[in-house]
Amino acid sequence: RFTTAESDSVQRQKVHSARLQNLLSCTVYFYRAVSKNTAGRESFSPLRHFYTAGCVGLASPIGHVVGFVSAANGGSLEFAREERFARVDIPAGFPDDMTVVLEQLDSRAVRNAGARPTAQSELVGGHGYRIAALKNPSASLFSFAEPIILTMSYTAEDMKNIAAETLKIWRWSGVAWVETDQCMPAERYEIRCMTTKLSTFGLFGEKKFTIVSRP
Repeated sequence: RFTTAESDSVQRQKVHSARLQNLLSCTVYFYRAVSKNTAGRESFSPLRHFYTAGCVGLASPIGHVVGFVSAANGGSLEFAREERFARVDIPAGFPDDMTVVLEQLDSRAVRNAGARPTAQSELVGGHGYRIAALKNPSASLFSFAEPIILTMSYTAEDMKNIAAETLKIWRWSGVAWVETDQCMPAERYEIRCMTTKLSTFGLFGEKKFTIVSRP
């Protein structure tokens, strides 16, 4: 965590500011202000958060979940919204404990980030997420020696015009969408893939073709 330097201010001041540097892009940070009077009594503001800029396609995060994952035990993190969820499963045995951040991004910006995986690809169910693993507030892990598991769910309505066999989770490399490894159906209306790299991920499928026969 960051702790800014303590500074004196006029008595009973209720508005404070601090300059933070070396923050990671497209990441949620939490903060709390602490004040102490001359008698040593402390007061704490509510815990609040802000997002840094720099998400793919200039997308804005619209929600998040944050969790601590220990190297010894591994762990899972799940974000759910409107009958859909995304989950990250991290096995035990990684070299470092980490704080994992799973942010849902504005789907319109993710959809329009560079070329789509294929000409017929559509983002399914609003599933656009940034996944980050932080060793500390200014140091992020971008790859793992062993794969982690990503699972995303969808609804029957999401698949109305999408061919189910084309569903895959894709990773944004910085210049293009790259297919993740070993994608397969998990439960009904769920897909599970594996990856060793962290970035922004999207669930894409291709539009169904309608064959019209003419006499």
